[in-house]
Amino acid sequence: DDARFLAGQAVVNDQTGNLVGFVVVTAPMNQTTDYMLRSSTFFIYTAIGALGLALVAATFLSRSLVRPLGQMADVARRFGYGETKLRAEQTKSNTREVNDLALAFNTMADSLEQSEQRRQEFIANVSHELKTPLASIKLLSDSILQNDMDADTMREFVSDIGNESDRLTRMTQKLLTLSKADAETVCDHEVV
Repeated sequence: DDARFLAGQAVVNDQTGNLVGFVVVTAPMNQTTDYMLRSSTFFIYTAIGALGLALVAATFLSRSLVRPLGQMADVARRFGYGETKLRAEQTKSNTREVNDLALAFNTMADSLEQSEQRRQEFIANVSHELKTPLASIKLLSDSILQNDMDADTMREFVSDIGNESDRLTRMTQKLLTLSKADAETVCDHEVV
């Protein structure tokens, strides 16, 4: 009288191909329903557990991949604020792409540091070159103001002051030309 699941299969002789009979299996529906419910529950809990493990693994992996990029961004930020000795880390735990990026950053940092060093040397050389004519002009003008000298000596001193002024003008013009050429080079690099 109770509801049942029923399954059957024909049995055939392999040699003759004749029908030998039927195998019929039956089970009460409540037992089968309970089994299916337990199986579904087990599957759902297993799926939730697998999803939870996948989320934990994905979080761990994403953090391990992003952490070196965050450190590199921190190094770049600090480098931009003047800590020019800092370099990005290249480690075995980083991906190849992150290590390539760190290498590119370090190469750029080395180049910028060398450029800054050359700039400082250039400024020191220019300062030294500008001091010489300025010192001559100062000495000559002080001599003219403090001494009674004849007109020929005074003309000679004034002529020397003019020559040193011309020298300063030529040096200033060369610096302006150099600065303009440098600015054009930077603009050309920005266009590319």
